[in-house]
Amino acid sequence: MTKYTKFYGTWEEWLNINIKRGCCKDELFKILLENNFDYNLIKNKLKIDYVDVNQNQNQNQNNLKNFYNINIKNAENSNRI
Repeated sequence: MTKYTKFYGTWEEWLNINIKRGCCKDELFKILLENNFDYNLIKNKLKIDYVDVNQNQNQNQNNLKNFYNINIKNAENSNRI
């Protein structure tokens, strides 16, 4: 899908109003990404890098699951966990 490299219509006005209102920039970033605006366009406008907290939490959960699936050569499974 094509990413918008400029704010069109009333999007820039919407963004400016919400910045002035003190809205969470991460939320604004997420909304703009969901509406196919280019990451760098948003980053330059909001002057922040967006990190999807949900994605990081999912990654951390996967890392924890993988921690318990470690295979060590010549180890015996005690099944105590």
